Amino acid sequence: MKRIVLLLIGFLLWPSAWVWAAEIDDIYALADQKKFPEAMVRLEAYLQKNPKDAQGRFLKGLILTEQKHPDDAISVFKSLSIDHPNLPEPYNNLAVLYAEKGMYDEAADALKKAI
Repeated sequence: MKRIVLLLIGFLLWPSAWVWAAEIDDIYALADQKKFPEAMVRLEAYLQKNPKDAQGRFLKGLILTEQKHPDDAISVFKSLSIDHPNLPEPYNNLAVLYAEKGMYDEAADALKKAI
């Protein structure tokens, strides 16, 4: 019985998860086209509905980096690395941003954490 309930819950949640995946893919496409303001508006709405979504938060950091807001991007990547310490990508991006700011000790530390 428990397995049937879990399957039913999974079935009910699956369509919305699929819609969210399509939505984030559309936002990535906007970012790839360098339509950063439009991508950010849609991303903020997406993150309101999915505040813990690692992929969306990572994309926000990338967009902020592209828009020349390194301090905001650092904040996003730091938060993401705290919530998902096993993901190397936020640490890699932190290392690049720190190095660009001349913060070489912090960059080295971030790279060590990525490994």
